Amino acid sequence: MYPRPTAREMRDLLAYSNVTPVWLLYYWRLLKGRAAGDYAAAFRLLPDHLPRGTKPPTIPECALVLADHGLA
Repeated sequence: MYPRPTAREMRDLLAYSNVTPVWLLYYWRLLKGRAAGDYAAAFRLLPDHLPRGTKPPTIPECALVLADHGLA
């Protein structure tokens, strides 16, 4: 197994945007509702709740956006 990248390394790998991604609202609603606070469950449920054509985030993207918004 390979070592996990640090947050700084992930920041370099992912494109930066100062725009909140569309999926974050859906993720947060799932987290507070159906997933009952389980971040992993909300992540698994997310693709089925996004609008058609919206690309779900990767785990690193999700983690960085949550951290950037002070949600994790």
